[in-house]
Amino acid sequence: RYLFWSVVGTYSLFPLLPGVEAYLVKVGALVGYAVITWLLIGDDAARSWHSRRRLELTFATAGIVAVETYASFLHVRVFGEAWPFVPLMLMSCYCAVGVTWTWWSLVLDQLRFYS
Repeated sequence: RYLFWSVVGTYSLFPLLPGVEAYLVKVGALVGYAVITWLLIGDDAARSWHSRRRLELTFATAGIVAVETYASFLHVRVFGEAWPFVPLMLMSCYCAVGVTWTWWSLVLDQLRFYS
C-alpha cells in the first residue's frame, strides 16, 4: 500500500509546478520515483499481493494517466479558457479519494489483524 499511497501523494503535488516548461520534470520525477520505489520494495510487495492490491495499482496508474491527460490536453480543447479550476479540482478529488482509500484500507487491515 505504501507504493500506491506515495505515488498518489506525489501526484497531488503536480499543481505546485505550473506551466508547460515544468511538465517533463513533473512526469519524469513521478515515473522515476515510482520505478525506484517499486524496485526497492517491489519484491516483497509482489509476493504478498492479491487482487485488491492489484486493483489499487491499476486504479492509481489508470487514474493518474486519465486525470493528467484531461488536465493537460483535453480540458483546453473541450472548454477553452472557461472553467480553469476544473483540472485542479479533478486532480485534488482523485488524490483525496486515493489517499482516503489507502487510509481506510490500512485501518481495516489493522482491525482484522487485532481481532
